Amino acid sequence: MATEANQIKWYFSIKQAIMTLDEHNREACTRLYDAIRFQYRQSPGSSGNHQAWYGGYLDHVSEMINIGMVMYYALNEKRKLPFTHVDIILVALLHDIEKPWRFCSDEELAKGSKADRAQFRDQIIAQYNIRLTNEQRNAIKYVEGEGPDYTNGQRIMGPLAAFCHAADTLSARMWHDRPLINEESWGQREEY
Repeated sequence: MATEANQIKWYFSIKQAIMTLDEHNREACTRLYDAIRFQYRQSPGSSGNHQAWYGGYLDHVSEMINIGMVMYYALNEKRKLPFTHVDIILVALLHDIEKPWRFCSDEELAKGSKADRAQFRDQIIAQYNIRLTNEQRNAIKYVEGEGPDYTNGQRIMGPLAAFCHAADTLSARMWHDRPLINEESWGQREEY
């Protein structure tokens, strides 16, 4: 009998991923993504390190979601994880939400520090009244690593943050140039 992890053949689009959220966050994220449609369709995933093409922001987010789903079902089958696949999707959707503004419309944000970008991201989440648990907040804050908050005296990154960090890193460093435009074996670029 095939396991759930072995049956994962789908590849979520951003819209499909949003539809998995609870009703409140589904409506909030739909409003958010509809409001920034123009920016995110233009925004690269980064300034040069990963998915750095027109529309690469969406590609990076959907890659992170889909890598996360494969990892979630494979690892959850081995040991029960203390979070759900919906937690991973919400963190992936929000972890770089400032990038469409940063790369397409806000020169001050583009020049600002990582702390400025994190504050802007938090303002967007509040503006759209997206509800987050403490574990989700921790994951969004530390999805790119603990940075200067690291200490060997206590664990900073929670389990969800560690998991999402791994999915983000795989998208941004291992498959930095994926999905391909044509002949991709798994998934495809978001439609612009």
